[in-house]
Amino acid sequence: FDWDEADRRFRRAIALQPSNDDLYRQRGRLHADLGRVEQGLADLTTAIRLRPGYWDNHRVAGLILYEAGRFEEAVSHF
Repeated sequence: FDWDEADRRFRRAIALQPSNDDLYRQRGRLHADLGRVEQGLADLTTAIRLRPGYWDNHRVAGLILYEAGRFEEAVSHF
């Protein structure tokens, strides 16, 4: 997997669509999958700020927190 290329593409897409919460959510999930939990959560925080009521942003944030063993924080998103 070429993280650098994926990150370049995400950055380009976000520059074109800075209010697209889906891009932040997807990049956040990818960060977390690569063990970069705090970076993933930062992207999810942005996605939630952009679209606070969207359930999937909260679901993914909750999953990342749960997988990181941060159960009490995860519950607040579920």
